[in-house]
Formats: sequence, C-alpha cells, structure tokens
Amino acid sequence: MPLNIPTGETVFLDANIFYYHFVSLPGLSIACKNFLHRIEQGEITGVTATVVLAEAQHKVMLAEAVQKYGLSPQGLVRRLTQTTGLLAGLSHHRIVPSTVVAMNVRIEPLNHCDIATGCPPLSHTRIAHQRCCPTGTHASTWYYPPGYK
Repeated sequence: MPLNIPTGETVFLDANIFYYHFVSLPGLSIACKNFLHRIEQGEITGVTATVVLAEAQHKVMLAEAVQKYGLSPQGLVRRLTQTTGLLAGLSHHRIVPSTVVAMNVRIEPLNHCDIATGCPPLSHTRIAHQRCCPTGTHASTWYYPPGYK
C-alpha cells in the first residue's frame, strides 16, 4: 500500500520509515524506499528529529547484529554490550545519518524543553497514520498543516 501523500505536503518521519528503508523486509521496504524517493526528488518535504534519526540508526544496528551473528532479538542489547568485539564488527548503521541527509530530509533538534512543552516544532501537526505496508505495522507520518515550512 503506497503512502498517498499529496505533492507539496510536509510530513514528519518516524524512525520506522528509515528502518524499513535500510533493512530489507518483504512488503515493507519497497513502499518506504518509494516514499523516501519522493522526498529526495522534492515532491514532498520530509522532516524528522535528531532523536528519531538516532533511534533509526540504533534499530538498523540491532538488525545487522541479528543477521550477522545469528543472535536472537531477545536480550540483544545486553549481549552486544557484554560480549567483547560484537559492536566493533557492525558497520551498516553508520551510513544512516549521511544517507538521510542526502535524501533532503530536514533534521530538527529536539531537546527536553521541546518535550516538556509538547514539542513546539511538532505541536502544530495533525497526525495521520499511514501504513507503509499491507500488514499495518508501525510506520507512520505526521502531517504538517498546509503552508507550514
């Protein structure tokens, strides 16, 4: 199911959109790649927060660990931090920030004051959940009102 967002809209991007772009998952990745391509081409404006980018990078790192080392997702963070050398062998997650910047996604800072006051950069949004895939997983976008840049 494509993300049917009209040309010219500005959308806030959740970490899952990036995760599905970087980690190949049937039925999920293609829709997210196409969506991010629209942002890269300037059809729509994509905005995210630094904390979202960090979350996406972390999730990509965990997925790489599961694939590379054959580890179970259960207790994965603990194993990665307690087993010498595992983290050093992971590298795919390092491309996330530069790739997102190259996609023309605007990255906004988010600090404790923003969170305490309802995230002013995001507080004027109307939230509309769009599914990135037919299975209805977490991927969503937050629409900014028309004219907000």
